Amino acid sequence: MAGRTTDWRATVARVIGDEDAFAAEVAEHLGEPYADVRATVRLWLLLHAVTATTTDLEVVVGSLRARAQGPQDDRPERPIEAATLDDLYAWTIRETGGAAPDARTVVGVQQAAGAIAARSGERLVLFLARLAFGRRHIWDRCVAEAEAGRLDRDVLTDLGQWLLLWTELTSLAVTDGYRAAEREILVRDAEARRAALDELLGVVTADPTGLRRTRRVASRFGLDPDRSYRVVVVAPADEADPTPDRPGIDSGDLALLASRIGHLLGAASVAAEGAGSGIRLPAVLAMRDRVVILAGADQAVLRRVPEVLDRVLGNPADSGGRTRWLAIGSGHVDGVGPLAAALADVVDAVRTAELIGRRGWIPDPEALAVERLLLGSPELGEIAVARELGPLLADERMGEELVETLQVFFDAGENMRETARRLHLANRTVAYRIERIESLLGGPLDGELRSRLTVALLVRRLHAG
Repeated sequence: MAGRTTDWRATVARVIGDEDAFAAEVAEHLGEPYADVRATVRLWLLLHAVTATTTDLEVVVGSLRARAQGPQDDRPERPIEAATLDDLYAWTIRETGGAAPDARTVVGVQQAAGAIAARSGERLVLFLARLAFGRRHIWDRCVAEAEAGRLDRDVLTDLGQWLLLWTELTSLAVTDGYRAAEREILVRDAEARRAALDELLGVVTADPTGLRRTRRVASRFGLDPDRSYRVVVVAPADEADPTPDRPGIDSGDLALLASRIGHLLGAASVAAEGAGSGIRLPAVLAMRDRVVILAGADQAVLRRVPEVLDRVLGNPADSGGRTRWLAIGSGHVDGVGPLAAALADVVDAVRTAELIGRRGWIPDPEALAVERLLLGSPELGEIAVARELGPLLADERMGEELVETLQVFFDAGENMRETARRLHLANRTVAYRIERIESLLGGPLDGELRSRLTVALLVRRLHAG
């Protein structure tokens, strides 16, 4: 049988009869729109006239099977641009000049048919089932013809083997084209979702036009514009670097950490979201040199953030008791309009927390309001420290010791004895230093002077981390 040729066009055309009537029967049986089925049947019958022997098709099937086992990002050899099956039918007619197509053209057309099904949102299993039923319907008619003595049994045997081989070829080629197009769609959808998140979280706007656009973007990607949200910003410590062989946490490292954190928080992956789906919460992404988490304010998943960060970035018990991350959450953000401003506020709070050496979980940026106020202008902070503490620091012999004594003195509630105990000094030594401080500053440590000194000492301590 191998290598034998048969006039399949004539055989199939005779048992099918009128193509439109045949397509109508298939459509009725499957309960599908006639136009869709007719386009499929026309194309299918055209391809069955391929100028190839069974041996040729076996070689093609082997090549397709090997291809299916290769890299997933491989692309069809002959990409064909066609928006519908009717367009693909017309392309095939033009390509072949009305003659029977060769095997290479058949594979390319079937791959293109799979891509069209993917782009139109048709499920692969149903598309393949439609093709399979068309072949089975032809086979049933041919069997009836053979039983009536109008079709030679040898021709029926040849046709059966051909249809089995053709089924395998179709499944491989159509699936190959479908999966390739699906991967492209997923990539485009993922890029669109990321662009939407970048806009929602990165563009601060207060004008009506900008707010309307923000609401449209949110709605387009499945987010309720009026829902309450929370954002969390995570800053991994240097020792949480997932690639220690390449020192420094770069954008690739952050993307990897975001993926791991998202997995444990239940964030949907690109593949899980599928083509055409919107933004699902929680969303975890690398952004602004940090890992950003966007969730609904009512999502219990936020309570698990510290536990998840310990698992991904390192548990304090395994790192000398030192937390390997800093994370700050926003308060409730009402609607999508203020999201970008809320994120900017949290990012600023993270910068302040990093500056003063804070780590771990901080549930609200307001917890750092004083520190952020005092560190808002480093230049003014330095001026304030120099203005209030400059006379003490100008003492080259005891300047630092005087400042330290003043700090502990205030921390101890201005109790001389407690100050001496904390500094491991004699009471007399502390008394001398306080007198020296008052002398250099020009007055007793009370009233407005005490308030100004307290602020200056805090600024100095914050600058020192």
